[in-house]
Amino acid sequence: MALKSDRTGRIAGALYVVVIVTGMFSLAYVPGQMQLTGDAESVVHSITTNETMYRLGIVSWFVNCVAFLLLPLAFYRLFHTVHHRAAILMVAFAWMSIPISLVAAGSELDALSLISGKPPLQAVSLESRHAMLMRSLSTYDNDMFVAQLFWGLWLLPLGLLILKSRAVPKVFGVLLLLGGVGYLIQDFGGVLSSGFGQTPLSQFVTLPAAAGEIGLGFWLLLRGVRKAPVDSD
Repeated sequence: MALKSDRTGRIAGALYVVVIVTGMFSLAYVPGQMQLTGDAESVVHSITTNETMYRLGIVSWFVNCVAFLLLPLAFYRLFHTVHHRAAILMVAFAWMSIPISLVAAGSELDALSLISGKPPLQAVSLESRHAMLMRSLSTYDNDMFVAQLFWGLWLLPLGLLILKSRAVPKVFGVLLLLGGVGYLIQDFGGVLSSGFGQTPLSQFVTLPAAAGEIGLGFWLLLRGVRKAPVDSD
């Protein structure tokens, strides 16, 4: 059982690292190298001159979604004996974000189609295409904002399972619980206040999630689990 759990833990770690790397590339690096907000002409110019990077960001996000589909299954296999209902909730919350994330990627692809101006878009004026493009990018942002709700929710049962299992250091469980709450604060705060995203709280509230997820992913990949998870349900 211990050997099997350790192998499963390392698989979970490898998947988590893939999720982390592809997520950072798609959600942080690519937008940071391009101008995807502001006036339409500048956005179109940025995407056109960096089209390869823009496309790589979409491909990276596809890989992220596939890895994130498999990751909760690995965690379920590792922790389902610890608390079965929490393990089921973890998988359900994680999977809820995937179709939303893929729909968001579709909006990014729509932006590319609008820039290309291929038939039947040739009949649409340039000004209208630019307006539609900005709408597609706004839809992408909104979809990702909704997906973020479930990125926070899945961390709550995962953090609880880690604390109960003693399979990895408890600090990761604490960080994930704090990070999950942080994602919820960021989402609800953003809905309730249009300026919440510019507040210091919004900038720092998800840092525990980042520290916990990166730390947990690399710990599992490099160290595996310390012992077979125990049944405490």
